Amino acid sequence: MTGISKSGFGAGAEMAVVPIMALFIQPQIAAAIVLPILMVIDVANIWRYREHWDRRLVLTLIPAAIIGIAIGAMTFQFLNADILRIALGILALLFVAYRVLNDQLTEAIDRESKPGFLFTSFFGAMAGYTSFVAHAGGPPAKMILLRQNLGKQPFVGTNSYLFASINALKLIPYVWLGQITLESLKGSLVLAPFIPIGVLLGFWLNGIVSEKRFTTIIFVALTCAGLKLLWDGFSAI
Repeated sequence: MTGISKSGFGAGAEMAVVPIMALFIQPQIAAAIVLPILMVIDVANIWRYREHWDRRLVLTLIPAAIIGIAIGAMTFQFLNADILRIALGILALLFVAYRVLNDQLTEAIDRESKPGFLFTSFFGAMAGYTSFVAHAGGPPAKMILLRQNLGKQPFVGTNSYLFASINALKLIPYVWLGQITLESLKGSLVLAPFIPIGVLLGFWLNGIVSEKRFTTIIFVALTCAGLKLLWDGFSAI
C-alpha cells in the first residue's frame, strides 16, 4: 500500500498501513517496523525533489514538529497497546473525514491568508506527534502547506523534505525507547521488497482503475480498520 501511494496513485493509502497492522500486532511494533521502510523511501524522494522544495518553510516547521515528537516520545511509553489502538482508530476515522471533506477544506483554506505563527506551530506540532505515533502526520502538515500557494512540484517536494526530516528525528526516540530492535528490523527487511512491487502495481493500476474508485476502496478499508480498532481497544479496557 505504501509503494502504491508513493507511485503517485491512491494518495494517502500509506495512512492505512499502521492501523491495519495494528489489528494483528501491537501498534508500537507496527510503527517500529514501518519507520525504516519510510526512511528508505525518503532518500529517493529527497533526490527526486532536490530542486523543488521550500527550504525556509521546512526549517520553520521543524521546531514545532520536534515539540510534537518530544510529546509523543514522553507519552508513548505510558500508553498500552489498547489505548494506542483507540488512538489509531480515532486517527483513521479523522483521516477519512479529512479526505472526504478535502475539496471543501482546500477551497476554504485557499481563501485564507497565509497562516500565522500560532497556526503553523500548532499544526506543525500535530504533524510531529501524529507522525511519531502512527506515521500519520500528513493531514496536519497539509493544513499548513495548502495555505502557502505552492506549485504542484514544490508542494510535493516540501512535503517530502519535511517528512524525511521528521522521520530522521523520530529515529532517535524510537531507538531510545527500545522500539527499534533486531526483531523489528527483520520485519522491515521482510516487507521492504514489497515497496517496489507496490510502486509497479501502482503504475499498472493507474492504467486500468479509476484513482477515485481505488481511493474509495482504500478509505472504506481504513474506516473498517478504524472502527475495529476502537472496538478492540474499548472492549479490552
